[in-house]
Amino acid sequence: MGIVDEDHYKRSLEYAWYKQKRPEYLPYYAKDNKGHPCVAAGEIHCRAILNDKGDQCLETFRCNRVLKYHLRLCHGAEAVAMHGVEWFGPEENHITKQFYQDVYETNHTLPRGSTSANGGTSSGNDDTDEFYKVFHELMALLDYAASPTYPHREQTK
Repeated sequence: MGIVDEDHYKRSLEYAWYKQKRPEYLPYYAKDNKGHPCVAAGEIHCRAILNDKGDQCLETFRCNRVLKYHLRLCHGAEAVAMHGVEWFGPEENHITKQFYQDVYETNHTLPRGSTSANGGTSSGNDDTDEFYKVFHELMALLDYAASPTYPHREQTK
C-alpha cells in the first residue's frame, strides 16, 4: 500500500516551515553502524559537526541530493537514508514526518496551548501568523484542485 498524498511528509506544516529558512536548532546526525550520517528525505540543511565545540555547518542547499554531495565532498561523510533503506514507503514516510515534527517542536517558540482567535496557533509575530495563514490557504487550494469537482476535471463531450 502506498502513501496517502495528504499524509506525505512534504505536505506537512512542519516540512513547509523547515524549508522556509534554516531552523535555529537542528539535532546532530544520527550515525549508522559504519559511522555514516543518516539524512532525512527532503533534508536541505547541513548538520555536520565542524569542531570539538560542536558547532554545525550552516550550509543550505536546494535539494537533498546536493546536501549529500556536500557531505561527501566537504565533510568526507557518505550519507545514508535515515530510515535505512533507499526505497520510500509508508513506514519511511512516517519516520521522516516524525523527524520534521520533532525539529519543528524543538524550535517552536510558542507557549503550548496558546491559540489565536481563529483557533490557529498565534505567536504574536505577524510574519509567523501570515506564514500559517498562507500555508493553510495553499493546502486548501491544492485539495480543491485535486478534487473531482475542480473545473478541469469535468468531462467534455
